[in-house]
Amino acid sequence: LDELGQHEQIPSLLAFFDQEERKYLIQEYVDGEDLLKVLSNEGVFNQQQIEDLLTDLLDVLKFVHENNVIHRDIKPENIIRRKQDGKLVLVDFGAAKETMMSNTSQAGTIIGSISYIAPEQAAGKAKFASDLYSLGATCLHLLTSIEPLDLFDTDEGEWNWRSHLRDNDIDYELSRVLDKLVEGATKRRFQSAIEVENALAGEVSPMLRSSQPISRHLPRK
Repeated sequence: LDELGQHEQIPSLLAFFDQEERKYLIQEYVDGEDLLKVLSNEGVFNQQQIEDLLTDLLDVLKFVHENNVIHRDIKPENIIRRKQDGKLVLVDFGAAKETMMSNTSQAGTIIGSISYIAPEQAAGKAKFASDLYSLGATCLHLLTSIEPLDLFDTDEGEWNWRSHLRDNDIDYELSRVLDKLVEGATKRRFQSAIEVENALAGEVSPMLRSSQPISRHLPRK
């Protein structure tokens, strides 16, 4: 946490100590509202807000992952919009795991918020790509105001978030990025924050291409 706090969008670690067999952390206070409160107060996010969120958080995740740490609990409540400059700050690293380049395929502790965790993380095998899944699920929640668990059709094994958009349609390119972020199969998901940034910048991978014509807005189901 001391190393991660060097990023301007991660709270600085001020002190840590043990007292009465409990461990305490003192971190920088971030003045602002978490995105769940923003959603409640201001309504669903539009395309520009989602793009801004991805731009902000992907930069943070690049830094976190480069330090061999998996956050494991990305969700709206753990992202604070800082009042000072509107930047998004990633908080609550209590569930974070340092990989130390170890074998992430080995099962470990199952931790995280059930609505946002990737299938492999639910099996105790969190990877860097698991944080990307959680980021995608967070975006879907903010777009629809519906928790991710209720956006996934378990009978069909597919997401149906598009049918819940209300006057905030997003373009085809961004929708395909979101689809790949929440891809259940790890190998078909984005593997790094840089891959997502490239896709958002228009450097689309073959997996995001479609034989269907691209329209600016997706029809609702």
